[in-house]
Amino acid sequence: MLYRYGEVFNCVRGLPACDRPGDLTATVALKLATPAGRAASCASVPDGSRTVGWTEGVAAGTKRPLIYSAVMEGQRALPGREMAARLGDAFSSAGL
Repeated sequence: MLYRYGEVFNCVRGLPACDRPGDLTATVALKLATPAGRAASCASVPDGSRTVGWTEGVAAGTKRPLIYSAVMEGQRALPGREMAARLGDAFSSAGL
C-alpha cells in the first residue's frame, strides 16, 4: 500500500455498488481493478440526497503496477467517471 486517505473505516465501509447488486467496500473493490478501469455512481440513500461514486483501475505507464480503488459518498460526491478522470490526471502529473 502506498497511500490511504483517512481512517481504515473509509476502506471497509459498505456502500451501494451501483453497477451490481449489494454493497461494496473500497478494499473489496480493489478486486474489480482492471486496465480498462471501472467507474460507477448512484444514489446512496433512498431519497437521492446523497450519492456514491466509485473508481478502480490499474494506472498505465507506471514503473510498477499501481492498482487503485477510490470511493466518495455524500451530498456533493463526484461521479465515478469524474473521479477516474481526475485520478488519471493526478497520476500523470505525479509522473506515475
